[in-house]
Amino acid sequence: MLLIAIGMLLIGLEFLIKGRYIVWFGLGALFAGLIAFFMGEPEWPVQAALFCFCVMMSVAVGRRMRKDTPGLTAAQRSAQQKYMGRQAYLQIPIVNGEGKIKLDDKFYTVRGPDLPKGTIVEIVAVDKTAFTVAKAYSNLE
Repeated sequence: MLLIAIGMLLIGLEFLIKGRYIVWFGLGALFAGLIAFFMGEPEWPVQAALFCFCVMMSVAVGRRMRKDTPGLTAAQRSAQQKYMGRQAYLQIPIVNGEGKIKLDDKFYTVRGPDLPKGTIVEIVAVDKTAFTVAKAYSNLE
């Protein structure tokens, strides 16, 4: 019964914290508690092993579900927040849809319409491998 209580506590905690990971530990604890209940409350080492196994299985299922869900990774969301709307000069002209800009002492690949070197561009989207830019019509900020 303790595992069921722990599972309920962890799932409840998930609603307060919104971490998307605690829920899988909670579900593992719930499954382990239910199995232990139907086994007739085995000794604690058996329950601990059952808990570990159920948590590993629920985390594996959760990771698989998360990979199948389209969306941005945390790093991509962070990059979007950091770079969206920033402006820079084209260091290498955009030819055939690809060029380079320099931001924060680093060179980044950009995609967009063909533009000459020195054009001020604004980052309008962040992809896994490059920024999408458009010609900026205001001065560089």
